[in-house]
Amino acid sequence: MANNEHTPSQIEEQIKQCILIRKYMQQIYPSDREIPESELLAFYEEQEENFSSQEMVRASHILIRKEEENAEEKAKKLREKINTPADFKNFCVQYSQCPSGVYGGDLGWFPRGKMIKEIEDVAFSLQPNEISEVFPTKYGYHILMVTDRREPHPIPFEDIRESLETSLNEFRKEFVLARHIQELRNTYKDQIEILDENYL
Repeated sequence: MANNEHTPSQIEEQIKQCILIRKYMQQIYPSDREIPESELLAFYEEQEENFSSQEMVRASHILIRKEEENAEEKAKKLREKINTPADFKNFCVQYSQCPSGVYGGDLGWFPRGKMIKEIEDVAFSLQPNEISEVFPTKYGYHILMVTDRREPHPIPFEDIRESLETSLNEFRKEFVLARHIQELRNTYKDQIEILDENYL
């Protein structure tokens, strides 16, 4: 039998130990413990600045791939013809070399940190219906238009109440368990033999 295989009795013993540990932890801090509404609300109000949605933009782009001959020049000539959002959409469908071109170049909604940096930098500097000048990325030359924008705003307490309670319970459980382990160490320090020096 290979070293990493276990007999049925060993597996049964491991399962028993897991159940005992779970029951013991449940006694120390019950997982179904409810936090009073007033306490959750007080925590929300204290930390309100941390419970807000991210600033987001929705943008569309026209891409002329860098492999295209005279790609930058073509992109700049195209940009000269674009004066309105309607122009942008028409030229995008006709000339963009990105698969998104058939959908008007729509890149969807994105917050900071989720898009190619060059596109992100330009997108967050524009207002809705504003069209960028030509700029490069590793894929080629882009013209970008921001189609919509969402400013950060507070998330209502009701929308995050459940996740707030779950997070607070987890935080408290970790704190209670850490304190309990420290108490056990202090009480039984004369009987504990630490074999791994990393835990000293």
